[in-house]
Amino acid sequence: MIKHLRKHRIAICLLTAGIVLAPLSQAHAYEMPSKKLIEAGWERPDASDLLKYQKEIEKSPYDGIVLMLLAKDDTNSTIPLQTRVFDPAPLKLSWFETDIKQLKSFHSDKLTDNFVRVSVSRNTPDWFDDAGWKRVVENWKVVATVAREGNLKGVCFDPEMYSGATIFTYGAQKNAKQYSFDQYQEKARQRGREVLEAVSHIYPDMVFFTFWMNNINRKHTKNIEASRYNLYPAFINGWLDAAPPAMTFVDGGESAYTYDKPEDFLRTANWQRNTGLSLVAPENRLKYRSQVQVGFGLYLDAYSYYKLNSKDSRDQRYALQPLNGSRLNRLESNVNAAVEAADEYVWTWGEHYRWWPTNTKNVSPQSWEDVLPGTTKVLLNAVHPERVAAQVQAEFDRLVKAKKISNLLTNGDFANAAANTSKPVADWETRNAPVGWSTWQKKMAARQPGMFSIDPQGGEKGGNAACLTGMFEGFFIQGIAVKPGEQYYARVRARQDGGGLVRLDVRFQNEQGWTDAQKYLIVSPEQKQPGKWITLATPVTVPAGATKLFVLLGANGQNSAADKVRFNDAELYKVP
Repeated sequence: MIKHLRKHRIAICLLTAGIVLAPLSQAHAYEMPSKKLIEAGWERPDASDLLKYQKEIEKSPYDGIVLMLLAKDDTNSTIPLQTRVFDPAPLKLSWFETDIKQLKSFHSDKLTDNFVRVSVSRNTPDWFDDAGWKRVVENWKVVATVAREGNLKGVCFDPEMYSGATIFTYGAQKNAKQYSFDQYQEKARQRGREVLEAVSHIYPDMVFFTFWMNNINRKHTKNIEASRYNLYPAFINGWLDAAPPAMTFVDGGESAYTYDKPEDFLRTANWQRNTGLSLVAPENRLKYRSQVQVGFGLYLDAYSYYKLNSKDSRDQRYALQPLNGSRLNRLESNVNAAVEAADEYVWTWGEHYRWWPTNTKNVSPQSWEDVLPGTTKVLLNAVHPERVAAQVQAEFDRLVKAKKISNLLTNGDFANAAANTSKPVADWETRNAPVGWSTWQKKMAARQPGMFSIDPQGGEKGGNAACLTGMFEGFFIQGIAVKPGEQYYARVRARQDGGGLVRLDVRFQNEQGWTDAQKYLIVSPEQKQPGKWITLATPVTVPAGATKLFVLLGANGQNSAADKVRFNDAELYKVP
């Protein structure tokens, strides 16, 4: 059924659907890019796969994928674009006409940020080889043209030195004895500048996504020459020298593969935005601050393929330990932390399982969802919680209609307007509260108390509605007995007129009283919608030690009799 509902304390608003659900990022006074999730890995999709498997890809949690384009040269030999860009052998744009045509024909509202992958090559010319680098720059022009003409978001650059590549290692350069490290740095910067000048002339507003930038040299900020990637910062500085204002770079933070704490992501983000500037030329630091984004990569195999408590070195290196007994919980914690710390992009790398059909031999026919159920929902919820919330609501609507679950709240539709005659709890009241409900409000000496009432024609469909008017802070309250770990789903229809704030709270008690305030769930609309009925909803997981769950339908900040909130159809369901 519905499992692994995420716990939230901050609300989101689905304005188009009139639904407000927990959770969401707080609104900001300045515009920020929406968070996005990108897929990369051993599926190795090309342009034809993007078209062929579009429906399957759109069912995944991603906003885009990394493509590995293949073409046929003049001799009908297969040309992998990824590994040929840094090769001095020239590429021809005509070889990729079919790819461009296929990419142009692709349209998707979900897969909006797709990239073409480029890797370094062991055949990369020496930095001092002017003729070789001239051909490399021409190859980059082909890549930029394919990306622009194919309506891709940009390029995904993988700087890892596979298969004997040594481009970024000074000591491995063939002329290292002839030229100093400083001279090689200067030349690498020149080549980076030449590449970006060529690329930006063709596609000035592309996203230049990388699996990592200076993040790879985090341990070598004070002694860059000791790093295996000691020439990479110079190459990056060349990019920055030539980068136009509209271009965005992403340091993808591949080092996050092994992170297992939220603070790991925050420390890395802080390093990239602050300490890491020591690897950037002073004249480029302002440009770096404004145009280079922090991103993070997650290694999906670490949560499923690699074995726990194994003596194998790769298992020990990559297998991430469960959180509260669950590897899915660990993935959820990490992807949420990554999304929170990233500026825009989080990406996943997967090897041994798949999201859609692939011919790659080493990829299992099993999907990521097969081996770690809940993966799709956890990833999607991190970047698009409104989609998951809508799915959850639709599922509960289905279960309610099929009468497989029932509302646990008494008189949730407020049809019984008779007064609650039971004894009030603590400082709560039952006066003016309908059957099954109690009330509480914060009394202020300097102002009149607010009013609780039942409006006999105030409901959404003309029935009864529970009303709060002129309320500084107050709630209709109802609770049930619960057990730790149980999952519930609370929702209510609400309408706000005038000022103040409408809210749905969920709180817990243990034997000693109210639990820690950090366990509260508060759902309220990000933007007011006066005069409109909206849904406030939230998934709920009972915390450790809790014995009671309370639903609170409330308002605060009302200042006059014209400020009124109405509630109708309050519901609480236990997740099957």
